[in-house]
Amino acid sequence: MTESTFALPVYRWPAEAEVAGRMVRWAEQCLRDGLRPVFQCYSLGKAQRVLAALPSLAPWQVHRAALPYVDIYRAAGIGIADVQAIDDRARPTIAPPGTPLRGRFRTAAVSGWAATRGQGFILSDHADWPGLERIVDESGAQEVWFTHGFAAQAARWYAARGLRTRSIR
Repeated sequence: MTESTFALPVYRWPAEAEVAGRMVRWAEQCLRDGLRPVFQCYSLGKAQRVLAALPSLAPWQVHRAALPYVDIYRAAGIGIADVQAIDDRARPTIAPPGTPLRGRFRTAAVSGWAATRGQGFILSDHADWPGLERIVDESGAQEVWFTHGFAAQAARWYAARGLRTRSIR
């Protein structure tokens, strides 16, 4: 069984270092423009991944929903830059999508969905299409069940290639 959130050939993740470089340059430009750069991402997992990948932007301002997880990640040995609660200063910020903010800011989504929405930064915790192909091929499984996202499409794709499949939701 495998998740198939991004199980379409259009979903191909760029190298994380390349994405991180673009994120830093974008945030630095926002700050030069007098704007708070706001990275919109989920509070658990993605927020900490961004914090760990972009230490040069510290100190970070982090939404209260993500703050408790910072210490957990640090205790697990994951290096996370200095963080503080969100205030009115124009500092790099991590907040869930839709968080109301004051002052001048610019937002960018951090998600695998950015691959097809044409905005934001492509960074996902899910397998992309080549990753899914590798998982299925290397598993040696004679039957694969797909769940989430594009499960039906993935099941049809692999069934057409002779694999027994099932789409479950």
